[in-house]
Amino acid sequence: AAAAARGRRQQRRLDARPQPGWRLAMKARLCSLAASSAARPLRSPRLFFPALCGRRGITRCLEKSPVVVPSELMSGFYRAAGITAPFGSGISVADHCLQMATEVHCADWVPNFYRRDMVVMSLFHDIFFTDGLDTHGDLAARFLEGRIHPHVLAMLRNHTHLGCGPKTGKVDEEPPERRSPDQFAVSTHRMLDPFAEFDCHTVHADRSWLPLEFFEREGYFRVERPDEHQARASWLSLNGTLVWAAPSMWIERTPLLLAKHLGLFEAAGLPSVELTITDGGPELLKQVSEGRAHVAEIGLFPFLMALDGPCPPPAKLVGSTFIQQLDHYLAAGDPEITELEQLRGRRVGVLSTGSCDSYLLRAMLADAGVDPSEVEAVPLGALYGSAEVLRERQVDATFLVEP
Repeated sequence: AAAAARGRRQQRRLDARPQPGWRLAMKARLCSLAASSAARPLRSPRLFFPALCGRRGITRCLEKSPVVVPSELMSGFYRAAGITAPFGSGISVADHCLQMATEVHCADWVPNFYRRDMVVMSLFHDIFFTDGLDTHGDLAARFLEGRIHPHVLAMLRNHTHLGCGPKTGKVDEEPPERRSPDQFAVSTHRMLDPFAEFDCHTVHADRSWLPLEFFEREGYFRVERPDEHQARASWLSLNGTLVWAAPSMWIERTPLLLAKHLGLFEAAGLPSVELTITDGGPELLKQVSEGRAHVAEIGLFPFLMALDGPCPPPAKLVGSTFIQQLDHYLAAGDPEITELEQLRGRRVGVLSTGSCDSYLLRAMLADAGVDPSEVEAVPLGALYGSAEVLRERQVDATFLVEP
């Protein structure tokens, strides 16, 4: 009711102002859309595009298809509910998993396009703890292979090697060897330390957590039905979805998110579409080649390079999602940097090695008479397109796009 009242007030203010022709046309289009969607009210922009907005205000996992969890994982979870965790002051191993999932559900350090899979990973990450300190992550990952993002799956397999001490309570036990962040996808680097810190040290018997039923009700996962695997079309993902892969969560994804929200794919007779984000073109092509992605949005440079390579991907061009007049800017954080020549010896953020902007950066530098080897290209992954990397001085310059 409050949102409707605000909308009416905004509409009255808009009606009272002189409006040029384009605004009248847009207003008529929105009225037509609202009339045709009367049974499906439009939501506010923050709820409409949660993947493009911050976590605050988003309390439900409704923009993605749920992860289909096999019954073996559920059996492991219920077994873990009867095992006292040696690291949690009397709570069970399953309770610890629920604590971790509750933290990930609310955490600002989890990118929204990873949140569903991070929550599901957290729910089951330690359920096989008593089967092996070093191997229980692999045991859980075996059941989630092809169901959650491969970046998150790598964290699950190696979560006992993220830098924390042993969780068995034995003081004299050697901690597992720490994995280098370089062994994980760039987009997950900022999640490694917070996940390890909470998993190893922030566990208390009096700490509250959400029940398993909450995560199922909110759309994070559902249990696989008997014989569902055999009945599912062989080309679909294990979640029963058509996987649409993209190299970043930029404004180019807006048409896809809008189509998902309006149910256009289902109206066309397609299965539910699941959006997955990769660290650039080379990784995206790898997912297509392995059959883990059915549709992929990829830049021209990495696609042509792959087609000309020794193992071209089994793919063909079917269309373009290029947004006309969407300008990309190479922005510097230091106001003293005004020319490309001044980037010598500096760090410039790109999506990933081999992505479109890595080609563009080399071409721009060469055109300005700068040897590309004199500039360090820094893969940013999920941070690509964010001005935060300039404010935090992680790089000296990076590519940005409106808005």
